Amino acid sequence: ILRRQKRSIPRGINIGKSKVTELSKAVMDYRASLDRLSDFGDYVAVNVSSPNTPGLRELQNRESLLELLTVLRDRLRERAEYKRQHGRIVAELPLFVKIAPDLTDEGFEDILAVALESGVRGIIISNTTIDKSMLPETWRAEAGGVSGLPVGSRSLELIGRAFARVGNQLAIIGVGGIRNGADALVRIQAGASLVQVYTGLIYEGPLVVRQINRYLADYMETNQCTLDDVRGSAI
Repeated sequence: ILRRQKRSIPRGINIGKSKVTELSKAVMDYRASLDRLSDFGDYVAVNVSSPNTPGLRELQNRESLLELLTVLRDRLRERAEYKRQHGRIVAELPLFVKIAPDLTDEGFEDILAVALESGVRGIIISNTTIDKSMLPETWRAEAGGVSGLPVGSRSLELIGRAFARVGNQLAIIGVGGIRNGADALVRIQAGASLVQVYTGLIYEGPLVVRQINRYLADYMETNQCTLDDVRGSAI
């Protein structure tokens, strides 16, 4: 299906370890997914932060993450070089790593350092949270992570900290609690280069994307600025 589709907007490929794959074999599992899917996307997100896959977040530790990202980066380079040798004009796909909001300060700093060392293009902040303290008591036993507004403030905090640490060395994709243009603008002011919307699509509908774009366009026209001017201005 994906091979037949024509696309005029960027499509991301999000890969993660299968639940049945042992952690010791995770790198090869990611690589297999990369080989199968990377031709259908314009960037690849390496998901090491889903709370629904047992043991997955252990891949966020410094040594494991560096090994994983290095293998995937090298594989993307190999695939791009192979295609160029066979007459195709292609660029190496950008690689992003998607992280959890529940990291310790040390763990977060380690991930930023690994992202810079491994040569990935950027970081996605953030996945869902396993902190359910903000939920009513009756809902706290539910499985899975919490998305939307409850994760918004933590995600925003980490975006700002990441930008203060890495500046323009990494692209930052802000995710979590974005329902409208004002929410998107705040993430950009904190340092995000791009934003993604998930829960907002459910509550606001698919036209929320157009509304966000229109809000940002109006803001730039009113203030005679670009998003590059705005990015990180609150830090």
